[in-house]
Amino acid sequence: MLHSVPAEALRLLFRQAVVTVCPSVGEGFDFSGVEAMRCGGVVAASDIPDGYVAVDTVR
Repeated sequence: MLHSVPAEALRLLFRQAVVTVCPSVGEGFDFSGVEAMRCGGVVAASDIPDGYVAVDTVR
């Protein structure tokens, strides 16, 4: 959905968003959550092991 958004505009969207939601019922983590965290945005993600690894990597 946001593939055509330029990188700088996408960073601004992640930074200014109230929250980026990354739900998952199985293995895997949505890369948009990592991008949002790197931009200083707030992320709400599923409580799964892959999510812990992604959060620890970004910190």
